[in-house]
Amino acid sequence: MPDHPYLRSVPRQKRSLERFHHILDVADRLFATQGYDAISTNHIAGAAGVAIGSLYHFFPDKETILQALVERYGEGLRAVFPEDIAPPRTISDILTETLDRLMAFKARGAGLDWMLTGADSSGHPAIFHALHGQIVAWVEALLAAHYPAMDAGDRRICALCGVAIIKGMLPLTHLPNNVPVEALKAHAHMALMGYVETFLRQSRLDDPVRR
Repeated sequence: MPDHPYLRSVPRQKRSLERFHHILDVADRLFATQGYDAISTNHIAGAAGVAIGSLYHFFPDKETILQALVERYGEGLRAVFPEDIAPPRTISDILTETLDRLMAFKARGAGLDWMLTGADSSGHPAIFHALHGQIVAWVEALLAAHYPAMDAGDRRICALCGVAIIKGMLPLTHLPNNVPVEALKAHAHMALMGYVETFLRQSRLDDPVRR
C-alpha cells in the first residue's frame, strides 16, 4: 500500500495488512452504526479483538482511523466511476452503469452511506473534502464531455446538486424505508436524468441525442 504520513506504521507484510484492514473494517461498521463521536479507540480495539497497542501501532488516534477509512473509500470509488464517459455513450447509459457499480460497492462496505451523508457530524468535515470532491469532479467531467459549451460555474452547480440527490437517496435502502436496491437504482436514475434534462433545457443546451 502507498505511504501515508499520518500513520505511525505502514503495513507491508500480509499479516500486518490483514490486521490493519480488519481494524478499519470494524471501525467502519462502528462509526456507521453508532456514530463517530460515540466510539473510542478502545471500543474499536475491543470489537476487533486486538490489543489497544496493536491499534496504536498503526493509528495514533481515532481521527487517523477516520482519515484512513476515507482514503480507502476514495480508492474504492475510483473503480466505481467509469472512465469511458465521452460520446457516443449517452449520459443515461453511463448513469445506469455507475449506479449499478455504486450499489454493489455500497453492499460491500458498511459505512458508505455515513461517509457520504453523515460525515459532517464527525466534527472533521475537512477530512471528507477530498472524497466529496472526487465524486463532484467526475460528474463535472461527465457534463463537460457531453456539453462543452456549459459554463464552468453552471457545470459545478449541476454536479453538486446531482451528488446531493444521490446522497439523499442512498440511505433509503435501510430501515425504516427498506427500498429494494433495484427500485432505488431505477428511481435514482429517473431523478438524476430529470434534473439534468431540466437544467439543460433551462440553459438551452438540451440535445436529446446525448441522453
